[in-house]
Amino acid sequence: MVNCDCLLPVLLNWRTQAGGARLLVMVVVMAVLTGGGTAVAQSAFNDVGAGLDSLNENASVAWGDFDNDGELDLVMAGDDGSNGANTTISENNGDGEDELVQAGYSDDGSFTNRRDVALYDLRSFTLTGIGPSPDARDVSVTADPASSVSDSSATLNGTVNPGGEPVRVYFALENRATGDTSVYAADTLTTDLTLDQPVSERAPDSLLPGTEYRYRVVAASLIDSVRSTAEPFATTPSAPVARTDSVSGVIDTSATLYGTVNPAGGTTDVQFPYYPTDRPSMADTASALETPVDSTVDRVVSAEVEGLTSGTSYTFATRAGNDVDTVEASARTFSTRTVRLSVLEDIVRAGAAQVGQGRRTPTLDIKNEGEAVLSDVQVSLEGADADDYRIVDDGDGPLDPGETRTVAVSFEPSATGNRAAILTATAAEGGADTTRLVGRGVRVTVEPGEVTRGEPATLTTTLDGGFQARSERAMYVRKGGTVGYQAIPVEGTDSSETSLQLTATVPDSLVTTRGIDYYTILASGPDTLTTPAGGPKAARSAPAHIPVSFDSLTAPVSLGPQSYRMVTVSAVPEGGGKAALERSYGDYDPAEWRVLRWRPSAGESGGNVEFPSLDSLRAGQGFWLITAAGDDLELGSGRTVKGGQARRVPLERGWNQVGSPFGYTVSWDTVRAASGLDPTAIDGPVVYTGGQYQYGQDLLRPWEGAFVRVPERDTLIIPPVSSGSGGGEETEEAQARTERRPVALRGSNLTDMPSTATRTGRSTPPQADGTPEGTPIDRSVPETGALPTDESTTAAAKTDSTKQTSSSKKKQYTLRLRANPENGKPHQVWMGLREEAEVGRDGLDFAQAPPIGATVRLSVVENLSGRTVPHAGSFKPPSRDGRVWELVLSNQSGEVQEARLELDSEGGLPSGQESYLLDLGREQRVAPGRVLELGAGERRRLKIVVGTEAFARSESEGIELNSFENELRANYPNPFGKATTLSYTLSEEREVTIEIYDVLGRRVRTLVQEEKQGPGLHEVRWRGKTQHRTPAGSGVYFYRIEAGDFTATKKMVRVR
Repeated sequence: MVNCDCLLPVLLNWRTQAGGARLLVMVVVMAVLTGGGTAVAQSAFNDVGAGLDSLNENASVAWGDFDNDGELDLVMAGDDGSNGANTTISENNGDGEDELVQAGYSDDGSFTNRRDVALYDLRSFTLTGIGPSPDARDVSVTADPASSVSDSSATLNGTVNPGGEPVRVYFALENRATGDTSVYAADTLTTDLTLDQPVSERAPDSLLPGTEYRYRVVAASLIDSVRSTAEPFATTPSAPVARTDSVSGVIDTSATLYGTVNPAGGTTDVQFPYYPTDRPSMADTASALETPVDSTVDRVVSAEVEGLTSGTSYTFATRAGNDVDTVEASARTFSTRTVRLSVLEDIVRAGAAQVGQGRRTPTLDIKNEGEAVLSDVQVSLEGADADDYRIVDDGDGPLDPGETRTVAVSFEPSATGNRAAILTATAAEGGADTTRLVGRGVRVTVEPGEVTRGEPATLTTTLDGGFQARSERAMYVRKGGTVGYQAIPVEGTDSSETSLQLTATVPDSLVTTRGIDYYTILASGPDTLTTPAGGPKAARSAPAHIPVSFDSLTAPVSLGPQSYRMVTVSAVPEGGGKAALERSYGDYDPAEWRVLRWRPSAGESGGNVEFPSLDSLRAGQGFWLITAAGDDLELGSGRTVKGGQARRVPLERGWNQVGSPFGYTVSWDTVRAASGLDPTAIDGPVVYTGGQYQYGQDLLRPWEGAFVRVPERDTLIIPPVSSGSGGGEETEEAQARTERRPVALRGSNLTDMPSTATRTGRSTPPQADGTPEGTPIDRSVPETGALPTDESTTAAAKTDSTKQTSSSKKKQYTLRLRANPENGKPHQVWMGLREEAEVGRDGLDFAQAPPIGATVRLSVVENLSGRTVPHAGSFKPPSRDGRVWELVLSNQSGEVQEARLELDSEGGLPSGQESYLLDLGREQRVAPGRVLELGAGERRRLKIVVGTEAFARSESEGIELNSFENELRANYPNPFGKATTLSYTLSEEREVTIEIYDVLGRRVRTLVQEEKQGPGLHEVRWRGKTQHRTPAGSGVYFYRIEAGDFTATKKMVRVR
């Protein structure tokens, strides 16, 4: 027998070999019973070896009497593509058994056993005497009804007409439900008859009961191979087989019973008889959920039984019955469990909480005191005040026997007085318990009455809801925005059972234009209430605030005559800010006083909107104020800003003027953008002091305006939380201590204000530096290394603490370019290299605040999201070749202006790199100290390149890197006392002589004598000594340079 999934039709293929003889070769393939797709088959013999499994398109199977014994044999030859031997022969010995022979053929065609033969040898042999007889006819077959059918076996019958040739007969049997097929070899008919002959084969005792089968008869001869139509039959069913299995889900009153049943081919009903083990007479029956079942394989069945008695032993069995018989499997026992869920507290006290703003969170414990695991425990609330309570946490997962779980409940009263609810815990498996929740709602009201600056203020606190505060009654007050609190006495008596009224008097010393911060602590036994709600710690850190009224108020800001000051009104004047300005300065007259506010949307790139066109002057908004005489800002009557909630200040895209809306300082770290914008994307705050911007402040101070820049329209949320820095009462020294440098300039000496600079030609003389008088100072390349710190800090910046790295920790290089106009304030920007810098915008860069007044302005040009944004600081990561910065020097006045460019550096450059300052407008390199002339409204493009000479040349836009002009510059300082510096530039290498003459034309001193010097900037110091080393007197002197064909003379004044 050969087991396969298909029948065996035999296809004939005739081949003509060399020599002219015929060899009949039959290629055996397999087809499914339905006539579907084909596949390589196994032989019908008992064992055919590997020769057939690996057949390819050149492989063959041949029938023949190869050993000349009158019996039909089978040869299978497979070509492996390399002419290797791959041949097996099954020899039919005539006794019904087939012998597998690894064999071949000798050259004379005789049978040779146990000898390997190559495939090409096999195909070259001439086999004689093999082939159909001349009288052979077609074979015919018929499948007849099966007989002797039982539940596990049957006799398969058929009729075959050999057609006068020997044929091999098979029965192919198929299970119709599964499609499994078996092939049984029947007789080999050797007769030459052409009559019908019966054939049969007994299927083994392995058929399934109650199963439908069908079979075909297949006959193969040398002439033909045929198969019959399919003949169906069905085995008879047998008695079912049952087994009692396990039980699950056992609790106090129910369980699920399980069993296994094989219906044995018949429709079978399944039941579970069960009863208390000690009382069989109380038996009951539950039908299986799956009943009836009908198959020939094992089926798992189950039944859910309810109404059981807890703590009781039960016996159950599986019963199955069909038309053949009913059987009952061996019984098993189980015991039900007890379910008990308990709330351990009889009453849960939530305590007292404030109505509408207070919250208490009591807890309670639930316990599984039964024997069963509780898979799902639910907690619910009911009662008239149930809405005042909320389940915060009722645990998760199953509750094992003996396990305890804590449940948290939130109590937020909606009304005063006692508030109660019922809490119920319920288990899905049965069992429940309840407890009572009790709390008290209290309403706390503080009435400040009339609070006027400089006068004592009486605060009245009323408690409604029956809370008597017998344990503690305390109030703590302070000036708004200060640090320390002062405790003040609280007095009062119980006015009724449900209401309590308390009073406290705030001393006049604490009633200021900052307003009053306060908090209260009221305790009764274990319950403590605070104002504001949240507990003593929260109330102390975020106190309540009471505005203070004033009859008159002078803004605590210093206004110099004809000097701009950026301010904000940190109060609410009567009639508003615009009315207060007119009360203070009279009708608007730009010749006497001016008010402007920067609007990013005004004009093409922003501009100032002037009073009275301003829409408002509310607290939290900043503006420019300038007066002819420097008069103080008198606000008149009004009140302080209410500090109980955050102030929202709308911002346009770009720069906006803001300020602290409160009477105290607010830390910038507590301020946020409503959009959630990352703080590093916000520039500022930037304040304006001493005619210079100070970048990166970390405080918003009262009465002082500040610039803040955002990339898109947003809203600034300023919380009523003091920084503890003292607000408007800070001294200038205290303010200076809070200033910060930009992140990129931490630890740098290049952050000085230019008003007292020694290099600007202004008042302060330089300190002695030990340089011999007359020694030239080569400035062809700017010095590297620290400069003396002789100016106040003007730069601070964003608060990215991860990048606050001093030069001592990381290698860094800083350039400061400063434009000193002939008229107006100097303007400076910073650039440099930082290892921690990123390509593009990061926390080291800071944008440039808008200009004020018509002056010379110097900016680094940066592109942010497709928009050009002027920057005051731009830092980039080091590069092997170099980095470039684009700059703009603009004259915003209506007159021609001269501006002296000073380039200072600090830190070390990468090896082989230097800095280059290029004037793109005049197409030449500029030496530090060069004076540029700017026409009215002119914008001059500059470029700074830091890198190798090759990189600088590629970025120079065609400018020759050594294209300096011959120039003798003004000395500085001038007039001078002890010493002065003379500077000059050379276009090429020259012999230089520099001499000093008095007004009579007499030579006083030769500082440089025919010395060869290269192109670029040079400096030489004169300490006021004559050629004879005696001090020169006060008066006018002239200094003259001769360098080849270049000569020049300038005047200076010495004052001793």
